Amino acid sequence: MQSYVDNYSKKDIRMMQAALKKFEMFLQEEKKAGLTFQNLTPLLIEDFMENLDHSHFGEGAMSYYKRFKKMLRQAYRRKLMQANPFDNVEKKLKGKAAKKDILTLPELKILAATKTESSEVRRAFLFCCVTGLRWQDVKNLRWSSIRLESKEMNVSQGKTDENVFTPLNDTAIKLLQEPGEKIENVFKLPSPSGANKTLRAWVKRAGIDKKITWHNSRHSYGTNLIFNGSDVLTASKLLGHTSLKHTQRYVKASQEMKEEATNKINIDL
Repeated sequence: MQSYVDNYSKKDIRMMQAALKKFEMFLQEEKKAGLTFQNLTPLLIEDFMENLDHSHFGEGAMSYYKRFKKMLRQAYRRKLMQANPFDNVEKKLKGKAAKKDILTLPELKILAATKTESSEVRRAFLFCCVTGLRWQDVKNLRWSSIRLESKEMNVSQGKTDENVFTPLNDTAIKLLQEPGEKIENVFKLPSPSGANKTLRAWVKRAGIDKKITWHNSRHSYGTNLIFNGSDVLTASKLLGHTSLKHTQRYVKASQEMKEEATNKINIDL
């Protein structure tokens, strides 16, 4: 499995490495370090699934398991196993998603008006909040993807390889500032952990009592689209989703926001 990861060249390499690390840690906990493919049973796979379910929510568990399966299927194709280990796996990953905090438009205005230690983190995070870019995409965003004359952006999403055209509103244009050379990165960002550390301090300074990481910017974008009247199909295309089911979570979050807003105007009778 390590050999497969070492030679892996697709864009989700970090997730592949993380999935293998999760499995290694699981084997150590089960005192089965050094396990061979021939001794990898369906029951052990199901135990690993349960481990992922207990230690991660929703997409995290699903993402790790998907890549774990990819590694084992490759091993089966290389005849390192006599039988497909998933033929007799009966358990299904629950993958119950955790509720993710959303930054509303009023909160984004408060955040934008609050000082932060890094102007690049500020610009890039707010840019993600109004365009829906993921961390890896904004980190690697180059000026060649920006079309200021037509106010749009063309990005090949690292997670799905989907080519997405996104209109740039006035806020996004202001956050871009002066354009650079086509091969230059639009934002000069630190490591993911460094950016999230700055982000947490910034959110706290703004007085926003929510657990916010970089990926919450994308969830905020999707939810705010639906909340402000975009239909699901349009939102799905803007987010570059390959299926409408991925967009439905924002419909639910938007509905919760509307209910919360409505509850604030109750009258004691």
